[in-house]
This record gives sequence, C-alpha cells and structure tokens, in this order.
Amino acid sequence: SLRRRQRQMCIRDSHLLDRFCVKHSDIIWCVSRRIAEIKLQFTKDKQKVRVVPIGIELNKIKLENIKKRKRYVIVFVGHLDKSKGVQLAVEAMREVAKRYPEARLEIVGTGPYERELKKLVENLKLKHVKFLGVMSHDELMSYLPKCGIALATYLDDPNNITYYADPTKPKEYLACGLPVIITKVPWIADEIEKKPMGIAINYNKEELVNAIIRLLTDDEFYNICVKNAIVFTKNLSWNKIFRRALNYIEES
Repeated sequence: SLRRRQRQMCIRDSHLLDRFCVKHSDIIWCVSRRIAEIKLQFTKDKQKVRVVPIGIELNKIKLENIKKRKRYVIVFVGHLDKSKGVQLAVEAMREVAKRYPEARLEIVGTGPYERELKKLVENLKLKHVKFLGVMSHDELMSYLPKCGIALATYLDDPNNITYYADPTKPKEYLACGLPVIITKVPWIADEIEKKPMGIAINYNKEELVNAIIRLLTDDEFYNICVKNAIVFTKNLSWNKIFRRALNYIEES
C-alpha cells in the first residue's frame, strides 16, 4: 500500500509538472497525435503544440537485400516482455505451420519474458520458431529486408504506454519494405491499415493466423503493401523531421 501511495504521488506530481511546462513553454513537441491531444487540453494557444514524430536511420537500411527476401520468414524484433505480445505470435505459428510447413518465426531480442517464451515453444513442440538473440542496429537493418512479414503484436492493455507512444520498430519494418501485422494499439496501426502497408488486427490468435496466411498467399496485396511501406517512410529520416520542426519555429 505504501508503494501504491508513492506511485500515485509520483503520477500526480508528474501531471502537475507537465501542465506547468505546457502552460509556460513557447513550443511543445509531442511524438504522437494522441499525446498532442492531451497537451491541447492544458493550453489556449493551440498552435504551439506540434507533433514531431520519432525518426528512423534510413541510411542504414539495405533495401537491396529485398532481392534475398524469404517471404515465409516472419520476424518479431523487440524487448521480450509480456506487453510486446510476442506470445500470441508463438501460439499462432502452430496453426500457420500446419498449413505452410516452410513458414517460420524468427525472434530478435532478449528480455525478462524470454524464458517463458522458450517454455511455450517447448510445450507446443514448435520447430518453426527460432530465437536469434540480440543484433546490433546495423546488423538488424541488413537482416530485416531479407525477411517476409513483420509483427508488432502489442498487448491490448489499458496500461500499455505504447497506445500513446510512437514506436520505432513498426517504422523500421516498413522502411525495410516489410508488410506489417500490427495490433490496434499504437496510432501507426491506423496508417498501416489505411494505406495499406500490412494488416491491423485485434489481439486475437485467429486474426493473426488469418493475417499471416493472407500475406503469404495474396501476391497482389503483398506487393502493394511493400510499395506503400517504402513510400510512407521516405520522409521519416531524422534530418527531414527536425528540418520541418525547426522551420516551423523560425516561421512562428
């Protein structure tokens, strides 16, 4: 109960500090529209609240490696904790592999949930799941274009801060020309579904299985997603993002 009270006090104080900063700052940069909507509640000057998204290092991406792409390789990259939802992907692979034995899930990363995930793979007797461990960012940007489908299966939980965030990983997937299957948690899921650049799903195993199968079998849809993903991310380099943000300040 003491920890709970301390946590509540910290949250209260951070909210008070946040309101103070919004009120007295000249410009507020928010990484997502959802955060910007909250900030707008605390100021009458709506013009000073700007969305400045997270950028990606486009110069590191080896798009030529798409020529080596293996479409049946499904990849998940991230810190392995429960909130990232990779357990859903492991469970889904049991159904996918029955229909497409060549399909496999490759998991890049490590974290506190890794042991539980490996137990799940063992219990399900899955030979189609590999844990690749940690890669350097340069290695990752070379590896991803060789994969076929990317996963961002965030757990749909009210306490999942990803709802408000601007996660980098889906953008890096897209910049590597990968169609993305993403749960409807972060804002970018709406963009992925609308363009389309992949498929947005609920946190549901059947929906994930169906999405994977569609991207494995529907050539026309797959190629549209690849093309749209590369186009969408062309303006997401850090240089372009900061140039737009700083130009607005100069014009204000």
